[in-house]
Amino acid sequence: MFGSDFSSVSRQTSSHCTVYLEGHNSSHFSEEKVRFQASKNFITTAPLKVPHEISTDEGKEIFEGAHDGYVKSHGLTHVRKLKLAQSGQTFEGEDLLIAIDDVHKRQFDKSVKSKSSGQFLAKAAFHFHSNVAVRWDQDKNLISLALKNGEIWIFDYGQDLKITLEPTVFFEAGLFEPIESQKLILTADILKYGTRIEWSITRAFDKDLSVGDLFKN
Repeated sequence: MFGSDFSSVSRQTSSHCTVYLEGHNSSHFSEEKVRFQASKNFITTAPLKVPHEISTDEGKEIFEGAHDGYVKSHGLTHVRKLKLAQSGQTFEGEDLLIAIDDVHKRQFDKSVKSKSSGQFLAKAAFHFHSNVAVRWDQDKNLISLALKNGEIWIFDYGQDLKITLEPTVFFEAGLFEPIESQKLILTADILKYGTRIEWSITRAFDKDLSVGDLFKN
C-alpha cells in the first residue's frame, strides 16, 4: 500500500520498537524481480534461536525473550525482559546485547577489529503514534508522553545512556501515506562484550482504567 521504498525501510530493524546494532539489521532480505510481476522480497538471513518465556511474579506479567540475529556477524545475543504491572500503571524494560560464551566473544573481538572506530553502539528505538505528544524538558531531564484521552505517562531511562528525540513515521492501516510522528532513541556503548539498556514508562497519575481508551471531550 505504501510503495516499495517504504516497504524496504519498514523491514529495517531500526524501524521497530526494539534494540539494534547501529548500522546493522538482525535479518536481511533480497529482492527478486519477476517479469510482468511485482518484485518479491525473501529473507536471506534471520535469527535461528528465539527462546521466550512468559510468567507472573509479584503482581507483574513478565516476558523474557532473546534472539541470535547478531551472533554470526558480531557474536552478540539480544536479550529482552519486559514487566507489566497488573495494575497497568508501569511498564518496565531491560535489554541486553551480550556475547554469551567464548566463541561469541572471539567473534565480537573480530568484528571490533574490522571496524575503523573499534567500537559498536547499541540503540533502543521507541516509535510513537502521531496521537502521542512527546515533551522533553532537557533542563529537568524529564520526558512525558501525553495522550489524547488526557493521560500523561513518564518515560524514564538509565542515566548512563544518551537520548535523542527524532522524527519518524507511523504506518496506519487504511491510509495511503505514513503519518509523521516521533521516536526516542537510547544509545549505549558496547564495552566488555555487552551492554545493558534499562527503561520504564509509568502513568503519572492513578486513574479509572475503565475509561482508559476514551478520548477527552
